[in-house]
Amino acid sequence: MTILEELIDAALKTCENQRHNVHQKDHSRAAVLLSSTGKMYVGCDLFVPGDALPVAAEKSALLAAVADGNTSFEVSDYS
Repeated sequence: MTILEELIDAALKTCENQRHNVHQKDHSRAAVLLSSTGKMYVGCDLFVPGDALPVAAEKSALLAAVADGNTSFEVSDYS
């Protein structure tokens, strides 16, 4: 499996897990960051009805990475 396939697989699994959230039945979105050490950080949209501060998938992935002490990421063009 290529790294791109691994990243896509991680995002799809996160989206599937997110669909079980009572408040996210209509759609789900995930983002994956690859640290320079090769560790993947996956995030998903976090919306709670009535919450004024929703968190985007990209931001939750970045916050997870920073909380884990990683601040250096791989940048690749997979197009």
